[in-house]
Amino acid sequence: MNISERSAYGALAALLVFFLVISLLTATRYPPVWIDEVQFTDPAVNLVLEGRFSSTVWIVQRGNEFWAGNTPLYTLMLAAWLKVFGISVLVVRSLNYVLMAVAIGLLWELTRREHWIRRPDLRLALCALLLTSRGMVFTYRMGRYDVLGLVLFAAAALVWTGQKGARRNLLLGLLAALAPWAGLQLIAGAMVYCALILAFAGWSAAPAIASVLAGSGVGSLALYALYNSHGVWRAFRLSTTMVGTIGQSIGAKLLSLPAIYLGDKSFTLVLAAAILLVLRDRRKLLPWRENLLVFGSLAAVLIPGSLAAIGKFPLYYSWMAFVPLAIAVIAELQAATSNSARRAVCVMLIMAGLIGLPPRLVAVIWNWNSMSPKTTADFVASNLTPSDVVVADFKTYYPVKLRCKATYAPTYVQMMVPEERHSVSALLVSPRQYAMVAEAVGGQWHDTGISLESRYEPRALLSFLRDFEDQQYKVELYRRSRPSS
Repeated sequence: MNISERSAYGALAALLVFFLVISLLTATRYPPVWIDEVQFTDPAVNLVLEGRFSSTVWIVQRGNEFWAGNTPLYTLMLAAWLKVFGISVLVVRSLNYVLMAVAIGLLWELTRREHWIRRPDLRLALCALLLTSRGMVFTYRMGRYDVLGLVLFAAAALVWTGQKGARRNLLLGLLAALAPWAGLQLIAGAMVYCALILAFAGWSAAPAIASVLAGSGVGSLALYALYNSHGVWRAFRLSTTMVGTIGQSIGAKLLSLPAIYLGDKSFTLVLAAAILLVLRDRRKLLPWRENLLVFGSLAAVLIPGSLAAIGKFPLYYSWMAFVPLAIAVIAELQAATSNSARRAVCVMLIMAGLIGLPPRLVAVIWNWNSMSPKTTADFVASNLTPSDVVVADFKTYYPVKLRCKATYAPTYVQMMVPEERHSVSALLVSPRQYAMVAEAVGGQWHDTGISLESRYEPRALLSFLRDFEDQQYKVELYRRSRPSS
C-alpha cells in the first residue's frame, strides 16, 4: 500500500484517535484493578483529596509519611491529571493512553526524519504493532508508570539524532535528569544504550553520552535530596530492592533468562523475524556500525539480559527492547531482497500484533456485563457507609476509596498504628487474605455472608489470557463484632 507523505499524517491521526476511542471505551473493563495500579494511584488520590502525598496501601510506609514507594514523577503527574478531570478508574488509566499516543507521535517523527522507515505505510504498520503487541499493551493498560519512560526515551532519541551542538546536549541532559524521577530502570537502560551507541558511533558520541551521564547524576541527587529531606530515603531503598527478582542470586537470574526472552510472545516473534532477516541477508549487514538491524537486534538481546542481571526485567519493561527491535525489523523490510523472507517476516509481525490486544478485546466484549465496574460500585454502595473504615482488596479500591472514610490495603495492615487498627470497621477481602488481615488488625470479626465474585468466560480463551485468568477474584465482607453487654 503506497500512500503519500501528506496523507500519512491524516492516517496516523486517524489511527491514534481510533486507539484512544477503543482504549477509553474499554478502560474500565480491562484489566481488572490490580496491586501495582493502586500503589501508584493512591498517593495521587490522597494528594488531590487531602493535600498529602502519602499512601495507606504501601508495604513499608505508614499513612502519615511522604510517599517513597517508587519514583514520584508519574504519580505527581497523575495527581495533576486527577485534579483536572476528577477521580475514577477511567481518568487514571486515560493518562497512560494519552502518553502512549504522544510516544507513538515521537517515534513516527523519529523514523520519518532519520529516513529509517521511508515508506509511510510501513511507519503506520510500526505504530499499529506498537499499539497491539503483548508487552506494549501490558505497558500502557496496566495503570503503571512505564509509558512515561517510553515518552522520555522517544524524546531523547529524537533529540540525540538531531543537529549536534551544545543545545542538543543540554536537552539530553535535561531529559536524562528526569529519568531517575520516572523510573530507576531507565538509568540502567540508558547506560546500555549509551554503551551501544559508543560502540557504533565511536568517540564522536562522547559529548552526548557525557550529557546523559551528567543529567542522570543530577537527577539522582535531586531525587535523593527530596526523599532524604522528608526522612524517607530508607523506605525508598527498601521499596525498590525488596520486590521481584532483585534479591535473587546471579545463578537464579541466569536460569530465568530464557523466560525473560520468551515471556512476551510478541517480542519473541519479532526477534525471530530479525534473526531470519540477518540469516537471509548477512552480506548486507556490513558495515555493521551503519546497520540499524544490527543495532536493534543487539539492543533486544542486551537490554533484557543486562537489566535482569542488575535487578529485574518484568513484562512492563519489555518496551525498552521491543521498540528498537520493531523499528529495525520494519525498516529492514524496505531492503529485504528475498520475497520469501519478506513474506515470512510480515506473517511474524502480524502474529505479534494479533496475540496482544485483539484477543483481550474479544474477552472484554464477551464479558462486557460481568466486567462492568458498576457491579463493584453497587456492591460497595449497598454494603458500606461513608463512616466505614475499610481494609479493602485492591480490586474494590476505587469505589471504597471514594465512598468510605478511610481505605487501607491488605499490604498495609502490618504497618498500621494502634489508632488505625482500632478504627477499622469492615474487612472486604478475599477468603485467603482474611486470616492474615484479621490477625494484623486485631479484634473479633464475623462473616456477614455477603460476597462479590467475578465470573469471566469462556474458559478456553481465558487460559490463553493469563492476565484475565490470574485476576479473577472473590471478596467477602466481614464486620467487627460488638462486645456483648
